[in-house]
Amino acid sequence: MNTKKVFGIILVVFGGIFLLSACLFGLIFGGTGAALNYASNGDDTFRQEATTKTCTGEVLRAEEGEGTLIAYQVDGEDYALSVNSYYSEYGEGASVTVYYNENDPSEAEAPEIMESALKLTGGIFSGIGIGIAVIFAVVGIAGVVVGILLLKSAAKQRETTQN
Repeated sequence: MNTKKVFGIILVVFGGIFLLSACLFGLIFGGTGAALNYASNGDDTFRQEATTKTCTGEVLRAEEGEGTLIAYQVDGEDYALSVNSYYSEYGEGASVTVYYNENDPSEAEAPEIMESALKLTGGIFSGIGIGIAVIFAVVGIAGVVVGILLLKSAAKQRETTQN
């Protein structure tokens, strides 16, 4: 078996593997990014209830790994809301909309923080997936094309040596 044929076969196989990997990276990272972006649209159930009211809260603490602590006031009474999410856009002192239950103001949400964090994370996942998929696709296509050219060259060479 000639060397060109062997390298041609190897390049076609590895090129195919890279193309398959590009598709998988695109699906996995792209799908995860899309799911996070979809999740960032939030669950409006709490916000749409008749007893839900809004007020402006202030971020007291926003630390990675610690989450976000928001202070808000309803009818002169102070409340605190802890959100298990951190997004740098909402640093200490930032204003945020708080949705609370008018019958129990301690029952509250600040969905824009979680939604923003999910949207950012979804964008990062999608970007990584697209980047890796493009790199793997280019390498895979190059491998397949060069492999096919080597196989054709080996076939031509074999043909000329047989004649």
